[in-house]
Amino acid sequence: MTDHATIRAFAIGDVIARGFSVYFKNLATFVPLSLIAFIPVWLGLILIEQGPAMGGAALGSGMVFMIVLQTVAGYWLQAALVYGTISSMRGHPAGFGETFSKALAALASVIVLGIVISILVGLGMILFIVPGVIVMVMFFVAIPAAVVEREGIGAALTRSRELTKGHRWSIFALFIVMMLALGIISGLVGLATGAGQGYPSEAGLWINQIVSMVIGGVWATITAVAYHDLRILKDGGDTESIARAFD
Repeated sequence: MTDHATIRAFAIGDVIARGFSVYFKNLATFVPLSLIAFIPVWLGLILIEQGPAMGGAALGSGMVFMIVLQTVAGYWLQAALVYGTISSMRGHPAGFGETFSKALAALASVIVLGIVISILVGLGMILFIVPGVIVMVMFFVAIPAAVVEREGIGAALTRSRELTKGHRWSIFALFIVMMLALGIISGLVGLATGAGQGYPSEAGLWINQIVSMVIGGVWATITAVAYHDLRILKDGGDTESIARAFD
C-alpha cells in the first residue's frame, strides 16, 4: 500500500511497516533532529560520570535540570517527527530547518498535552491498571492531532478520542506488538553491551542511548502513520487533505 492509497482498514502490520519505511527514508532529517533532542540525555550521562567530583547537591540539581530538558526535547522531537512523517507521506519531504521550526511552533501545546496525558494515564494505572490502558489507547494520537490540526489541548484530546473510537482494540494490539518488538531489540542491545548484567561499559551506555534514540524516533513515526490512517478512515479524504493544514 502506498501512502496515497485508499485506507480501508486499520491494519497494524501495514502501519508498522510504513512507519519503519518513512523513518528510514527520512534518516537525513530525522537523525539530526533526534541527535539534538538527545543532547540533554547525553549531558546527563556526562554528569553521572562526573558525579563524584561534583558533590551530591550539584549533581542532584544538574540531573533535575537535565530531566526537565529531556522532557521538553522529547516532546519537541515527537512534534518534529509528526510533521516530518505527514510531509513525507504527502510526497514532499520536509527539510531539517522547516521541520525544526514547525516543531518549535507546536512545542508549548504538545508539552502541556503530553503532561496531561501522562497524569491521566498515571491516575488510571493507580486505579487497577485497566483504566490507565484505556486512557492511553484513547489518547494515542492526541499529539499528532495537536501538531497537524493545531487545536487546543481539550480539542486534541477530544479529536483523539473520536479517531480511536471503533479501533481501540487494534491500537492496543499495535501498542503491544511494538512494545514487545522494541523491548526485544533493547534487551538484545543491552546484553551485547553488558547492561543486561548490570555492568555496561561507558561505550555500552552510549550505544544504548543511541538505540533508544532510534527506537523513540520509530515509535513517533508509527504513531503519526496511525493518526494518518485513522483520519482517512474517520473523515475520508487522503494524505494531501491532511497535510494541507501545514500550508
